[in-house]
Amino acid sequence: MKIITPERPLEISDDLEVKQFGISSSAKFYKILSDGLYSSKIRAVIRELSTNAYDSHVENGNPDKPFEVHLPIWTDRTFWIRDYGTGISPEKFSKLYTWYGESDRDQSNEFTGCQGLGSKTPFCYHSRCFNVESWWNGEHYLYSCFFNKQGIPSWTLIDEQKSQEPSGVKISFTTAQYDEGVFHREAKSIYQYFKVQPEINAVTLERPTYVLKGNRWALRDNSNSSFAIMGQVAYPIDLEESISPLVKNIIDSSFDIFFETGELDIETSREGLSYDNRTINSIKKKLREIGSEITQILENKIRGAKSLWEARCFFNKLYDTLPVDIFKTAQFDKIKWNGQVLFDGMGNHVKLNTLPTEFKLHVFRKNKWRSSIGCNFTHTIIPSTDIELYEIDLKTGYKGRAKDRCKEVDKDVYIASFPDSKVREDFLDTLGVNGEVDKVLKKVSTLPRVIQTTRGGSFREPTTEVMKFNPDGTSPTRYWINDKRKVSEGGIYVEWKKYRVKYKGKFIESAILSRIISHLTHAGVSIPIIYGIKVANIKEFNKSKKWTNFFKWAEEKLKETEDKIDICQIINDKIIINELDRRNYLNNEVSYDLIEDISRCIVDTDINEFIDNVNTIRKGVKDWDKANSCIQLRLLLQLPKLEGDIIKRDIDQDLQKLRSKYRLFYIFRDRHLESVSNHILLYVNAVNGGVE
Repeated sequence: MKIITPERPLEISDDLEVKQFGISSSAKFYKILSDGLYSSKIRAVIRELSTNAYDSHVENGNPDKPFEVHLPIWTDRTFWIRDYGTGISPEKFSKLYTWYGESDRDQSNEFTGCQGLGSKTPFCYHSRCFNVESWWNGEHYLYSCFFNKQGIPSWTLIDEQKSQEPSGVKISFTTAQYDEGVFHREAKSIYQYFKVQPEINAVTLERPTYVLKGNRWALRDNSNSSFAIMGQVAYPIDLEESISPLVKNIIDSSFDIFFETGELDIETSREGLSYDNRTINSIKKKLREIGSEITQILENKIRGAKSLWEARCFFNKLYDTLPVDIFKTAQFDKIKWNGQVLFDGMGNHVKLNTLPTEFKLHVFRKNKWRSSIGCNFTHTIIPSTDIELYEIDLKTGYKGRAKDRCKEVDKDVYIASFPDSKVREDFLDTLGVNGEVDKVLKKVSTLPRVIQTTRGGSFREPTTEVMKFNPDGTSPTRYWINDKRKVSEGGIYVEWKKYRVKYKGKFIESAILSRIISHLTHAGVSIPIIYGIKVANIKEFNKSKKWTNFFKWAEEKLKETEDKIDICQIINDKIIINELDRRNYLNNEVSYDLIEDISRCIVDTDINEFIDNVNTIRKGVKDWDKANSCIQLRLLLQLPKLEGDIIKRDIDQDLQKLRSKYRLFYIFRDRHLESVSNHILLYVNAVNGGVE
């Protein structure tokens, strides 16, 4: 990568003596260059060595060929990277590779490297030493790089020999125990942006998932920060100086912004960007371009609208289909439909405060946390297909009709009062309604009028406010969701009061209900929607034959499950297995398979009897989860303990017979079985005279 060095011409008198600064080659200075630059050592090593490997492939003319990476694992803690680039000649190794600040890739933006420091990053890892292998011109060179006793980076040639291997370089060093996870995590993070991902062990590399792409930018589906991607490396964007709200919103979103190599300046460590004026201006320019492009994308989405009102409704509908970050970065005051600005300022609503004070607008809206309907005076409307607008053309009863309509359709219902036709026209013009006015603004009189009962109350909607159980809830208030239900619809219910449910005359915590549902699920029972009926309405639901109490239903389902499996026998067999030590070949699938193999190889009554008993137990214990859930359900539902006949099987005694005959069985443990199974079979055959 080309390094831009700003020219600062300075006129100096010829009479003045000019001297240059120097650099000390002390151990302290080398430590700064090798170690002090990097806050994340492992990430630095992987990043720098990997970009060097890719650059070498570019230089060698094979950029599409993946280099190889070996991440440390528990059985092999070596980290290495092997590329198939040009290799390093002995002269280049001694005069370029091992010199700090020397680089032959700082004259072209085809390469990522430029500073002559990346190849030394293995020194920042705590081992402070690494090996370099170079295949060049049919020769293989092995170098060892280390800090000498004086703390100065040093190297030595260990081996040189002929080789048929393809050209390239391999860097390797041994990692510390327990660092494996850090290497794996950092590698997955770094390589997601590489054009050609390496061949790698231990992890599966992925690409970022994008929900929207533009001109050299893409929006991720998660995260809350944007990155500048340059030279296959992701740099966090951190503009500290004064920036516009639009630019800040883009930075705080989830954008990956792609820059050409050399377009931005970077820190010496390459852990972040260096914010000189050129870099800041490049970032700001790109961010403004993104804002304009997103604005154009949104305009294209609403282009097919027939009116400004419909365009506004289409736009707000996009909130359900596009990521929220799109709207955080859009220039709302510049989004247009047919040359008309969609909204004034930041927001997705229409302001009506320019209309005269005689104009009145009320909105009926359902409370999110309660079932009540609220009515408020407002000066704004959020255009949407999920709202209804009505014009007041009645002297009385219009609020009751609007309230009932809000309850029925579960939408915001607006009612407007116009002092004259001119204000009405201005209202429609402000909303952007052109033609088909009756479809947008209807008469309140078209709504059903509220029917008064003999007690003076109103009853029109045959639904009841209920609570719907949420099995994913984590607290009493989150277990329940407001809902509506007709008595005639039927269902499964519990009596509900203050987030508790009634069972056997007492109100119990909803968490107990959740546990019952969980155990029913594990027992293989499909769970229907469960409704909580408030105490005030319970009599009406109890009378209906279409509604079934949940606890009665749960007991019936428990009985059906218990009839299908022999729970008492399963419990007994489970106890037998749990009481046997693991060395008894009963808790390991490999052990079962081995003994079955033995029974097929020889005729032995004791073994066959043992296998028959074990297989019978295994078959029953497979239903242990269901059986255990049934046991727990009986406890939760306060039902009597289940009793039944069981068949007793003395597996332990059968096993002792086998051990007495085949004494070698005493030695083996489950961890041995896969590696010595063939030897065990030979041994059993030998005992039975099958081997000479």
